[in-house]
Amino acid sequence: MNEPAIPSALAAASAEGIHKRFGSTHALRGVGLSLYPGRCLGLVGRNGAGKSTLVSILSGIVAPDAGEVSFDGQPAPSLVDVTAWRTRIATVFQHSMVVPGLTVAENVFLGRPPRRGGRGLGAVDWRQMREQARKIMAGWGFDVNADAPCGSLTVEQRQVVEITRALAAGTRCLLLDEPTAALERGAVQRLFDRVRQLREAGVAIMYISHHLEEAFEICTDVAVLRDGELVLTAAMTEVGKDDLVTAMVGEKSKDHDPERAGSPARAPAPAPAGPRGRGPARAPDLVVSSVASASTGVFLAGVSLTVRGGERVGITGLHGSGATTLARIVAGAATLDAGEVRLGDHVLRPGDRAGALRAGIGYIPEDRQAEGFVPLLGAAENIAMTITDRISRAGFVGRSAARNASRRWPGGSR
Repeated sequence: MNEPAIPSALAAASAEGIHKRFGSTHALRGVGLSLYPGRCLGLVGRNGAGKSTLVSILSGIVAPDAGEVSFDGQPAPSLVDVTAWRTRIATVFQHSMVVPGLTVAENVFLGRPPRRGGRGLGAVDWRQMREQARKIMAGWGFDVNADAPCGSLTVEQRQVVEITRALAAGTRCLLLDEPTAALERGAVQRLFDRVRQLREAGVAIMYISHHLEEAFEICTDVAVLRDGELVLTAAMTEVGKDDLVTAMVGEKSKDHDPERAGSPARAPAPAPAGPRGRGPARAPDLVVSSVASASTGVFLAGVSLTVRGGERVGITGLHGSGATTLARIVAGAATLDAGEVRLGDHVLRPGDRAGALRAGIGYIPEDRQAEGFVPLLGAAENIAMTITDRISRAGFVGRSAARNASRRWPGGSR
């Protein structure tokens, strides 16, 4: 596949001959690509292809073993000079990097607040900070209260704050790392509108995603990484989905799912046997009856539904419609004012997370970073956290017990 036509403008950021090793793993092998003003480059590849490593190097977080990063044709500054990097390139990571205890304005100007009299060591000009944050967001059509604490914002709103932080620093090159991973459909479309707006204003954008449909919708160009090597670069209009899947997996595949393409077909797992061998056992029905709640500020009024064993039911709605609140109620993470939740013959006690777990209800929260795991603990401890009552001895859980338990699941500790 031919490379995309190079725009006449100078590249806002370039990587040339990038190599990076982590122990015996050669994460990047001579990778080179460029980001141009007014264009959006989609970076795609399977897990382990090297996308995150390349993003870390372009962001100035990790130094390459070999190769060079440049901005506007000039060698990148030393990694020690954080301010110089931030004015050239900014990254909005999949997991939010805002400080929850600070306001939106304080996060936008984190590390470089405006000061009275313009003096670098003068007192912080709080009024100017708020006014500048409001002005920048209003100019780009971002509707977020500059005085709101970031801990009270939605995942989408925190993402807006991070984009605003980059724009406030004068950044003209933006990396978006899996930006839709925690967004509902309406928020994804609003993000796409913002990306188009930034692109039209001359910002160079790299868009990293597992979802090829997103790349075709929002990107002007595409680059494919496979096993640490750049195997394809092209204008998006010159490639089809099959071309990208083939480049990602290294062979033709009828499976369009990049995470499964190229893998041998596997027979479905047999259903568990029912009592006395009388055919497969059906999972118990989940019944939500006339649930009402106003405890979280989102109102639910008499919501009822039934999910039968073997069914997969999707619940959707605009932000604030109550879909997330309903899920939290079922999982015992939020209380209800009326109604009941029943799994099979067992009525779940409102707000009883432990009881919901014992009943067999698992919950993956919307904000996985803040609520889905404990970052100071290892993978084994996080995986085994919900079964500590089964693996503890005298009230304590040993590391070996956690590791052994976590190995039972794919992706567990090795």
